[in-house]
Amino acid sequence: MKDYILYYLGAGSSANSIPVVGALSNRMSAFKGYLINSVNLDNQTFPKDSGIERTLIEIRNEFLNNIDWLIEMSGRNSIDTFARKLWDANKLKELRILKATLACYILLEQTISDTQYKSLDHRYEHWLTKITERDREEGIPFLKKNFKVISWNYDIQIEKALESISQIDLNVPVFKKWGIYPKTGRYDPNSLNSENTSIIKLNGSAGLLISTGEVYSLLTNTFKTFDKNSVINGLSVYYQYSYNTRSTQPIFTFAWEKNAMAANGVKIAKEFAKNAKELFIIGYSFPDYNKDIDIEIISEMDNLKKITLQIKNDVLEHVQDIFKSLKPTVEIKIDTEITQFKVPYL
Repeated sequence: MKDYILYYLGAGSSANSIPVVGALSNRMSAFKGYLINSVNLDNQTFPKDSGIERTLIEIRNEFLNNIDWLIEMSGRNSIDTFARKLWDANKLKELRILKATLACYILLEQTISDTQYKSLDHRYEHWLTKITERDREEGIPFLKKNFKVISWNYDIQIEKALESISQIDLNVPVFKKWGIYPKTGRYDPNSLNSENTSIIKLNGSAGLLISTGEVYSLLTNTFKTFDKNSVINGLSVYYQYSYNTRSTQPIFTFAWEKNAMAANGVKIAKEFAKNAKELFIIGYSFPDYNKDIDIEIISEMDNLKKITLQIKNDVLEHVQDIFKSLKPTVEIKIDTEITQFKVPYL
């Protein structure tokens, strides 16, 4: 049996790049003005092969209107909570628009560096340099075999950090080589296992879609800078997510939707959990809407010896109670500062 060091990531792990719930509405409102004033889309068009006949200005304005809608409807709750409400009410058209708007915003937010947020949360680079090794031929970093990651995040912070530490301009994420699920290419659930997968993104990834059994990335860059190319790519993702057909669906799904791809992600995550010796929880508050899946995964951790909680004080008691109930004999360490992601001394 292999002993895995397992990381469990939530929104707080990307908090230096993407605002968490309490700050999200104000940041999204400010983002609207930034998009309008920073990038001139007059006389610009989508690429000819995109199949998008509407103008960039039209799609941009629609996207901005839907940011207002998302802020208003989410209120003081998280967007994930609003998404769950739409799902429970079977309002699938609105859920699709929510995903399209959020995906475009999240991608473009990760290009902006200012006094509040950076395009790449520096903690990812520091962490990944310690738990990766390199492909000798291509120089592409990948996780060491005893490290595994389960992430609830649909951003591309891990992908951006892997590209950054490789010091190679990859232009687009290389999901397959990094062992990230979901990955691009022909979808074959029987080929997936804990040996050839290192990182599970339970909610999928902004910018991916599946069509007739093939997983495609709509990302034509890795969103390094807030420029015309990034904006056009982000708005293209928005359009494709908003106006997809039954045969073309975003792979940015909430795990509780329980579609086939999300279910397979949970299946591999449970394989990780079975062999987890040490667990690091970073920036994850264990919200109620993910409760069933979290319990499903944690219940597999029969070999767990140690837990490190890197979370904020406001959710500490809640998370401690969960583990005292599910894993009462396991040692728990606490770090509420989270200046860097902890790595065990091996």
